[in-house]
Amino acid sequence: MVRNTEEARGQLTGLDLEAFETIVAGASSINWGQTDDPVAQVRCWEEAGVIKPNTQAIPDLEKVMFDDAASCREAIERFISDREVRQGISAKQREHVAANFTFPTALKRMLAEICLRLEDER
Repeated sequence: MVRNTEEARGQLTGLDLEAFETIVAGASSINWGQTDDPVAQVRCWEEAGVIKPNTQAIPDLEKVMFDDAASCREAIERFISDREVRQGISAKQREHVAANFTFPTALKRMLAEICLRLEDER
C-alpha cells in the first residue's frame, strides 16, 4: 500500500503521474496538520475511519461539481429550477457530513479507539 506522496510518484507514469501532480498541486492550500504530505494524511484519515477506501467523499458529489464558469452556471440554473432534486442532494450530503465529519462523531470514533486499545492492553 502506498503510504506517502513520494511512494505514489514512484508508482505512476505518464498521464497518471500528471493527473496525480495536478491533484497534489490543488491540495497545496490545505493545511494537512502534522504532515505536509497529502497521501500520508489521507492514509491517517482512512485508518481513523474518517474516510473509507473506494467510497465517494460525499454522496452525489459528481452532481454538484463543475469545471469552469459555464458548467457552474449550468449547475446553478439546474438546481434553481428543480427544488426537489436540490433538496434531495443537500439532505443526503448534510446527513453524510453529520455522520462522518462533526466533532461529536469524531469524538465517538476517538473514544471507541481508546476503548479498543485499552482492551488490547489487558
